[in-house]
Amino acid sequence: MRLKLLIYILWIMSLGIITSHAADIKLLDNNPIIGEDYQLLNNAKDASAFGLRGSSGRLPSRGNLKDLSEGVLWAFRDGLALDGALTYADTHLRATWGIIPSSKIIQVSGQIKKGDTEKLKTLVNELGFSTCLRENYCPANNTIAFDSPGGSLTEAIKMGKYISSQNFATFVDQGARCESACVFAFLAGFTNYEGFFYPRRYVHARGKLGIHQPYFQLADQDYSLDQVQNIVEVVNLGINAATDYLLSSGISFRFLQKMYATSPDQMFYLKPADLDKDSIFILGPNQNISSLSRRDFFKYCASNYVARYSEPNPDLLNNLQSSGSEFLTFVKGKDFVCLGVKQLKKDIWQTEICFEAKCLLSEFGQAQIPVELPNDQNKTAIYWDIATSLDNGGLGYALDEYSRRSALLRYMRMYVEYNDFITTEPLASIALDNDIPSSFCKEIDGYNPGLVLKVQEKLNQFGINVGKPDGAAGPNTRKGIRTFNKQRTGRDLETIDVKTLAAMDFNDAQISEYKLCL
Repeated sequence: MRLKLLIYILWIMSLGIITSHAADIKLLDNNPIIGEDYQLLNNAKDASAFGLRGSSGRLPSRGNLKDLSEGVLWAFRDGLALDGALTYADTHLRATWGIIPSSKIIQVSGQIKKGDTEKLKTLVNELGFSTCLRENYCPANNTIAFDSPGGSLTEAIKMGKYISSQNFATFVDQGARCESACVFAFLAGFTNYEGFFYPRRYVHARGKLGIHQPYFQLADQDYSLDQVQNIVEVVNLGINAATDYLLSSGISFRFLQKMYATSPDQMFYLKPADLDKDSIFILGPNQNISSLSRRDFFKYCASNYVARYSEPNPDLLNNLQSSGSEFLTFVKGKDFVCLGVKQLKKDIWQTEICFEAKCLLSEFGQAQIPVELPNDQNKTAIYWDIATSLDNGGLGYALDEYSRRSALLRYMRMYVEYNDFITTEPLASIALDNDIPSSFCKEIDGYNPGLVLKVQEKLNQFGINVGKPDGAAGPNTRKGIRTFNKQRTGRDLETIDVKTLAAMDFNDAQISEYKLCL
């Protein structure tokens, strides 16, 4: 009885969502991955380091796959050979990115069902689709595209393992979707070589990747205690296998959290910050934006922080500072800083996100400041202090004193102007497709200059002198807010929140104007 039941359950697991039709697997007549609609949008500075994009972020021109391959495959014929100028990552990712516009594409569409992996293998063999140099040794290869609502979890994992063994790139085009079990196959677009992980997976900004809990279908009947125990055992094995597979594909803990927190009848669609964190390249039109609000600044920084650390931090909001052409927020304990400067000549925003002291801000300062400001001792001293603090004490230490934050905004502008955009990243419109973390939705932007101006006026009216209202939350204003909160709300707090405003007689409509979620 136990053996029969296990076989039955495994059969059900292999079917997942039961459907009468298997996936449609075919070679596309044309490769769509070319032109202005297919520029690399995320992690521009990292991609530049890997040789994946130039200043325009455009894909290379379409050419013959065989001819393009000859330009990179020499490096792999006898193991990875380098001339000293290229890193492992440089060589591998150049191979994938340089070839993808000219690769052949097999598309998997519709429900994924048992047997589809064998269908894919058969088509690959018939077409001579794989460009492997030898078995399981494929430094550059063609592409598998997906447009599927899911299907069999077991079959999707089997298909993914085959895709990974062939080093095929994976792709979800604009207007296409890859949901549920399909995502398991899509995530197989990567290779591990000599201990290094190299992603080969791409999704268009107007494509969809959706995840939810894996689930298993059983017949509607009464089960004995022994049968239930057997079912639990098999389901646990299936969940463990799915988790092990996902971890091997280089995804983050946050991905697992979101997947297992989303019920089978719901779908969580990965946002740009999620895709970036899980080594998925986003393609689309590079529509840089020139107009940003403080809400946009916060959305960009907070979504990137949560994608990396899996939970929001109130310091992101409390430390948000901006002017018309710079913004900055940070979390001291994580050495995380998110900055942006508007390049006035081109009317575009350049951004830099640093975490755990991983950025080039300090190197820039120590190399460039003595050259650029030799006759301005005051500025040189301030910027040099910031640069050495970044290098020696970390980002949190550099930003610990409020007086340094305005200086750091100016320092960031100098960094952008003199560093010729080597490491800063143009802020594309796709970055604003992220959501503000839900835990902030009841919060207000307490240091919005317009709100600070009104609060300063109120503080003066309540007899707490903070000087002439100017909208800047400097030391005097923060001290005044703390005094007011102690007197009127019973809290030792220098930030402005809903309770503070209510105690100042702001009405609900006035408070809602400054809430982060509209």
